[in-house]
Amino acid sequence: MGYNYPPNFPQPSRARVKSAELRARQKLVQAKEDARQGADLSGDLKNYAITVFLVFAEEAFKLGRAGIWTVDLIDAQARQFLADRLWAENLDRFGRRIGEFFDSRSAELKREAVHKFEASREWQVYNDGLIAVSDAQATGAIRNSDGQPEWMKKVPNESSPVRTGYRQQILDWMKAEEIPTVELAARRLGVSKSTLKSIMSEKGKPRYGQERLQTVLRKIGHQVG
Repeated sequence: MGYNYPPNFPQPSRARVKSAELRARQKLVQAKEDARQGADLSGDLKNYAITVFLVFAEEAFKLGRAGIWTVDLIDAQARQFLADRLWAENLDRFGRRIGEFFDSRSAELKREAVHKFEASREWQVYNDGLIAVSDAQATGAIRNSDGQPEWMKKVPNESSPVRTGYRQQILDWMKAEEIPTVELAARRLGVSKSTLKSIMSEKGKPRYGQERLQTVLRKIGHQVG
């Protein structure tokens, strides 16, 4: 399975990320080929993932500075992208898992693995960029033609109706993408398991806002009005 770019992630940005991914993957593949059975390739996998992650983040920051992505969306998508790259290359040439990045039951990144990434020098570069975008959006430096902060036009009115019950649409997407569980589907979509279950359900109080719902529906290819 591969990361699904949101529709508004530009093609030139996708091409730049792909180029970085291909270059970084060449080094990782060579490391896998050179390694003996049982060798620890976790450092090689981490270097591959963080290298591509930073390029993705740079392109996401451009969307943030343009007022297209909120800072929360940037962070959620970046983390999802990182997890996806680790998952995609998490086998050595003998078919064994590399390192201890994922929980064997939920297939989610372990908390300690996330903490190690967040303690790295590369993550500090990412964090600095995220702070810069956050400051720009918080101070209203990014404004639309109405003179409002650009991200505000994406914030729904609290009284806006929220439709629930997208179970079949999400199940159809999971089948097409060969995603076996709701947990994995939630990770791919950048939401929690409980949020995705709420979106799929027709009962109970929605555990999401209109913006989050529309983001999920766009990712699964469902037309939203």
